[in-house]
Amino acid sequence: PPLEVPAQRQALGRALDNILENAVRFTPAGGTITLDAVEEGQEIVFTVTDTGPGFSPEALQKATVSISL
Repeated sequence: PPLEVPAQRQALGRALDNILENAVRFTPAGGTITLDAVEEGQEIVFTVTDTGPGFSPEALQKATVSISL
């Protein structure tokens, strides 16, 4: 069944756009990018994985976003 996300459409869209744009920019040709959405209790957790070089631990901490809407 589809996941329903009661959210501020612009804020959610902007967050997903930013992380996906980063994945596209740094994933080499022939690489893969995967977007997952999983319901965890009262939250929807979006995860982007790719075959790019990845974040440093510091950058990853800044890139991890929790949006309370």
